[in-house]
Amino acid sequence: MNSEPENTAPASEEANTEAEAYIEYHDNGQVSERCPMKNGKLHGELQSYDESGQLLQAIPFRDGVISGELILYEQEKTLQSSQFRHGKLNGMTLIYDETGKLAQMLPFQDEKIEGEANFYEEGKLVSSLMYQNGQQQGATHYYHENGQPKGILEYEQGKQHGEERWYDDSGRLLKKSTFIDGKKNGPSMDYYEDGMLRMLINYKDGKEEGEAVTYFPNGNIFKVVHFADGQAYNEVEYDHKGNQKKPEK
Repeated sequence: MNSEPENTAPASEEANTEAEAYIEYHDNGQVSERCPMKNGKLHGELQSYDESGQLLQAIPFRDGVISGELILYEQEKTLQSSQFRHGKLNGMTLIYDETGKLAQMLPFQDEKIEGEANFYEEGKLVSSLMYQNGQQQGATHYYHENGQPKGILEYEQGKQHGEERWYDDSGRLLKKSTFIDGKKNGPSMDYYEDGMLRMLINYKDGKEEGEAVTYFPNGNIFKVVHFADGQAYNEVEYDHKGNQKKPEK
């Protein structure tokens, strides 16, 4: 690539003021980048092009610092728009999929995500995450295609902390667990579609500990497995009537 500043200052302009343009070319002679300049600094919209002349990005500069809305393009479609203030991401960043539908909505404050970040598929909201100072903080929500809640997870300083719940697309609770400092702790429960308990497992620091009980749909115990530090050491099975099965030899 070749680059050169083009002096566009009128002859009558005072000597202490420079008005020129930065411009760079592809090997085929097409403009690669161009931007107005002021006092030797980029000042205005920097536009970048591919070798065929299609616009790839538009970056706003003020006194050599990015300030305003940056836009990325692909085949004349907007891929991303971001807000900058004093050279740092500040404000909403919007990212689009290849069809032009919104895929991500990310709020920034001084280069860090701050507030509610939303993610989409085919234009539908699939997850909503809360951030504080660049780390996940508070409730994270996942959604089914029909808009019903799919999962709710709690975070504290970037780690999963608190209750985790998962639902089917009709709103029935399927799973419930508790996390402390990023690890499962306490009882974790799975449910049948009718709400009956299917499995109960206890955790300690992310590992199974104590009894893990699996139930038949009628509420009778099907299996009991004992754990220590995540390792199973004893297993007992029952039939539908509650009679203990003999271990296979």
